Amino acid sequence: MKIFEIVEVSKESLGLVFDTIKPWDERMAVGNKEVWTICRGLPLFLWTVDCFRKVLDKVGTLVDVDEATLNWE
Repeated sequence: MKIFEIVEVSKESLGLVFDTIKPWDERMAVGNKEVWTICRGLPLFLWTVDCFRKVLDKVGTLVDVDEATLNWE
């Protein structure tokens, strides 16, 4: 079954989750994306904004660190 067929058959249930469903168009691409990053195995003494920034500088830019992480929760 092709994706177009799946969307057509599932329109009612997909409508509960999505506002609109459209075919891909290059003009829809955005330049920047935000993602949640998990740093597994990082010792607690390295849980600092500066350290997270250094780790993420390899792949992007640090936007923010949540309070729970900064408080070691």
